[in-house]
Amino acid sequence: MAMKEWQHLKIPFVQIQEATENFKTCIGKGGYGWVYKGVLSVSGKDTFVAVKRLNEHFGQGLKEFLTEIHLLSGQQHPNLISLLGYCDEGNEKIIVYEYAERGSLDRYIRRNRDATYTRLTWLERLKVCVDAARGLDYLHSHVGGHRTIIHRDIKSSNILIDGNGVAKISDLGLSKLTVTGFGMSAVISNGVGTRGYCEPEYYSTGVVTKKSDVYSFGIVLFEVLCGRLCISECNDGFILSGQSVRAEYKNKNLVKIIDPSIKDHFGSDSMTKFSAIAYRCLHEDREIRPTMDVVRKELEKTLEFQLELIMKYPHLYSDNFLKDFYIPDYILFPGGNIEVPSDAPACPTLVFINSKSGGQLGGELLVTYRSLLNQNQVFDLVEDAPDKVLRRVYLTLENLKLNGDELATKIERQLRLIVAGGDGTAGWLLGVVSDLKLSHPPPIATVPFGTGNNLPFAFGWGKKNPGTDRESVLNFLKQVLEGKEMAVDSWHILLRMNSPNEGACDPIAPLELPHSLHAFNRVSDTDELNVVTAHFVVVSGIISAWSRYANIGSSQGWLAAPLFQSSSKNISQLMKVKIMPQVHGGWKDLMVHPSIKSIVCLNLPIFSGELNPWGTPNQNKTRYRNLTPQYVDDGYLEIIGFRDAWHGLVLLAPKGQSTRLAQAHRVKFEFHKSAADFTYMQMDGKPWKQPLPVDDDTTVVEISHHGHVKMLVTQSCEEWRRFGAADAFKIPEDVAMSRLS
Repeated sequence: MAMKEWQHLKIPFVQIQEATENFKTCIGKGGYGWVYKGVLSVSGKDTFVAVKRLNEHFGQGLKEFLTEIHLLSGQQHPNLISLLGYCDEGNEKIIVYEYAERGSLDRYIRRNRDATYTRLTWLERLKVCVDAARGLDYLHSHVGGHRTIIHRDIKSSNILIDGNGVAKISDLGLSKLTVTGFGMSAVISNGVGTRGYCEPEYYSTGVVTKKSDVYSFGIVLFEVLCGRLCISECNDGFILSGQSVRAEYKNKNLVKIIDPSIKDHFGSDSMTKFSAIAYRCLHEDREIRPTMDVVRKELEKTLEFQLELIMKYPHLYSDNFLKDFYIPDYILFPGGNIEVPSDAPACPTLVFINSKSGGQLGGELLVTYRSLLNQNQVFDLVEDAPDKVLRRVYLTLENLKLNGDELATKIERQLRLIVAGGDGTAGWLLGVVSDLKLSHPPPIATVPFGTGNNLPFAFGWGKKNPGTDRESVLNFLKQVLEGKEMAVDSWHILLRMNSPNEGACDPIAPLELPHSLHAFNRVSDTDELNVVTAHFVVVSGIISAWSRYANIGSSQGWLAAPLFQSSSKNISQLMKVKIMPQVHGGWKDLMVHPSIKSIVCLNLPIFSGELNPWGTPNQNKTRYRNLTPQYVDDGYLEIIGFRDAWHGLVLLAPKGQSTRLAQAHRVKFEFHKSAADFTYMQMDGKPWKQPLPVDDDTTVVEISHHGHVKMLVTQSCEEWRRFGAADAFKIPEDVAMSRLS
């Protein structure tokens, strides 16, 4: 290589000494030597520069020095570091570059990074990757004629970021200039690259091609996505390598190793596109790996897609949005050496998802939530019972509060729950919260999944399976953040019977026992079965409807008393119905017309697509019965009669086939002796078969008010206007008690 053609770039050593104040400020090192910061006059203007000074003890020498000058002197590209000059006086071998103010990429993605380097957002990382891909693509395809440059040492520390956030490829000392189209697109090479970034083929063949750079770039892409450097072990024990990330990608476990600091920034499709092209870069077969031209285009599409999402949903991609929901690990795992954050989240949220609900949707939703939030605050109800989770969390909060932890106090007061599943799943969590009798019970938002979604629909969360993608989840979280708290009645279900003289009357599960089902409490010769938190109960006299409509029964629960024969009897032939119309009143017989063959006890104001089961009530009859509008928190059930038993089972009746019988604070069903051998019961979506003693007429099912649980209602939901009857009779908090004496 002739030095003459580069004479215009030569800088005297004394000038470089002056520019660096005799090499005062070291800003890094590499295979070539130490790098110093300086100020040099460039085109008559003082400019910060990076000065790389050869130290042959570092492994690279004159050959690499000349190669870098040769390759950079003829190239100008916004994503290649610019060569400003060089010095080769005596033993001094120095290269002067433009100064990249923000340093190298590796400093932003390493887990044990310098505190002065903040993590890059997902958008910033995408831009850096696109810039680097453009620079490398230029080396591979656009340096002029049939020439191509193989970098041979692509890694995150060789990607520099300037003050404007533009990324540039640097350190071309190991690069090779080849000629394409003439059988010379590969070179035999020794001492190439950096451990962890080199493709496996190189170690067996000693040959590098442009696809070798593609492999190395794929490693960089996964470093960016996972926030960890290759070959470096992190606290979770995972070591990033080509083999390990390929395995995690194939097993769909990327969410476990993605950098948690960027989970609140990327769209699910954005991450999918990014990880897909990164995975292709790491293909074991060079020929199948994409070219850098393809990689560049795919990353540009990913960046464009992400920018469109940010424009469309600006509030969802702000830096702090998901931090509002984040629960720190020291709340979830007490006693560990875990960093305690300084500020409490605005809306700390525990998420419970039935991964078996809605077909594969439950599992997909679980993955999305865990990718966005702290995965330890998202629970799969198939594996984690909510009562155990909540007891552990609230015990931890209580202990922390006793130790003066103000953050724990704030989290407890602001905690919210999300439950995703059918009405049965939602009822399970409602029952658990009710049973725990917490000092600050958290309000619950419901994601409609599976069959029976009356709870979420009544409170504005929708009535069919929502999207499981990132944007759908973020919009749901936004509604949780803005939602209003509302009280909802809980109802205690008591089944009382004498122990039979022969046989047993333990419940038999034709399908699955409800999780909130309490075990039998045997007191003397009486069995009592308690189920807390139901929102409607059905008593019906038809057996043929069971197999046909079992899965349509809503999650709020129904109770059916079938007969031996397929034809149905009316309610009065099966049982006596008693109600307690007032809180402190006595029991009264409810006169049920012989045409009524099923009864529904309903707490929700609407059902089955915005309709109440009895249709539009006759205003004259409403006033005559002294019935008030229905509310979810007033301590009263709506008693509705159906003329066909199967209408009660599916809560769907033609006009004129149902009637609103009464409102009651308590309801009691006293079964007649030998009215039926068994009854089917369903509370909050989970049915079981309950044998009845044939020699006893004291079997009773009683439903009574059991306080309230808190639900979240969406800000845009109109139904909240119909709620709040109980609040209308409360003394305002700002009224002094002395004024009422």
